[in-house]
Amino acid sequence: MAEILKERSELDPQFQWDLTPMFESDAAWETALENLDAEIDSVAAFAGKLSDAITIGAYLDATTELNRKVEQLYCYASMRHDEDTRGEAAQSMYARINSKYVKLITALSFAQPEILALPEETLTAIVNDPAVADYKFNLEDLLRSKPHTLSKAEEKLLASFGEVMSAPSEIYHNLEDADLLFERQEGRGSVVICNHTSMAELLAVETALFFGGRRIRPIFKSEFAKSKIVRWAFSRVGGIPVERGTADMKCLRAAQHALQRGEDVLIFPEGTRIRSREIKPEVHGGFALIAQMGKAPVNPLAICGWSDITPAGKKLMRPKKCWIRAGKAVSLSDAPAGLKRTERLEWFESEAMNRVYAMRDELCAEHPGRF
Repeated sequence: MAEILKERSELDPQFQWDLTPMFESDAAWETALENLDAEIDSVAAFAGKLSDAITIGAYLDATTELNRKVEQLYCYASMRHDEDTRGEAAQSMYARINSKYVKLITALSFAQPEILALPEETLTAIVNDPAVADYKFNLEDLLRSKPHTLSKAEEKLLASFGEVMSAPSEIYHNLEDADLLFERQEGRGSVVICNHTSMAELLAVETALFFGGRRIRPIFKSEFAKSKIVRWAFSRVGGIPVERGTADMKCLRAAQHALQRGEDVLIFPEGTRIRSREIKPEVHGGFALIAQMGKAPVNPLAICGWSDITPAGKKLMRPKKCWIRAGKAVSLSDAPAGLKRTERLEWFESEAMNRVYAMRDELCAEHPGRF
């Protein structure tokens, strides 16, 4: 009989991390995070004042202390996140400290170009001033980077892209490491479902999992195949076309065989991009049938913020912070006992989508004004 793995929370405490040396509790972490904004603003107030060794020394002292606090907050959130990447509270903590870090480096992006704008003789005198003796190496290193330093505006813009540029990596980390999320059963893949607001989330999820060594095959409506570029793009990732509104057995069989080969199948059951919670989409339940045919679990994902990357009427993507959350897998065997075959399939479909929408609503509540 196969051994059933315990959840980390069920293990003996001696085999669990003790994070209390950093913070006594999640509540203590939340308090420290809340206080961070005022400290960032305090250090950012040095802007326009970095012209002498005393002030630069005070600025470096303040940023060193602030960076230590941010590192401790990040370390705690990262380890809580690594305990179980399915955990929604830990996902939220990890996302928020990353957001605060980007805010920090954006707020402090003025310092390097401001210091390097000083006259050469002033810089040399500051580097050798006893007031900044503890930072002499850092300042000498800063001088070496002068040919590669951008203007204040350019450095701030570059720093602000931190969250956007790290998105594929974070998505991959959440999906690949989430306990049981993509666990294969006897070499079979899983059906991955997600709410749909933009074509951008397809690119992010597909890219992140591909570079993580996974093969995930998206199901797409056959109308897309009319475009040579789109048809070529989907063919490169093994996309499976479906004739919507029909019982497309060719699509069902292709998806079934992919699952049996250990590949994952990505489906957006809403069928079209939904840009508001007020819109009640028609959910296409084919994903439940595919999972049943392939004897595979369904892994729910929820996204928030992606609609702002590709606003209605716009062709170019815009850099925006977005969020994705992974939930626990659901299987047909989880259905309550006593249900008939069709009832079990209906329960399967409803339960999986309920998990998607519950996570979506949580993300929207955490990030007001975003969808």
